[in-house]
Amino acid sequence: MMRLTRDLITELDQEASAGNFTEVALAIAFPDGTSLLFNTDPKKLDQLNAYIRGGGQPIGFIGISSLGSHGTNSAIRPLQEYSADRWAEAFLLSVAGMSPTDHNEAQLYF
Repeated sequence: MMRLTRDLITELDQEASAGNFTEVALAIAFPDGTSLLFNTDPKKLDQLNAYIRGGGQPIGFIGISSLGSHGTNSAIRPLQEYSADRWAEAFLLSVAGMSPTDHNEAQLYF
């Protein structure tokens, strides 16, 4: 059973307020692509509801840290519902443009 969208937004906001990342996004899978819902979106609850009505499925979080002129660093965390599913991890790594060989495991996940 999928959680309420307001609960997902609360979790997104909690991850963002922890201060570990410059931005945090919720990755939403569609049959034909992916959308990212960022913590900074002023209408994120409405947008998430629209994504789900349009067939989207929230999969997990991507944390993004700005490294200034050195680019960005990212980490992922599947939603609890998908924490044991390797496909969710692979999906998030792909969306974040990451590979398990890019970093050690401690740097990949939050």
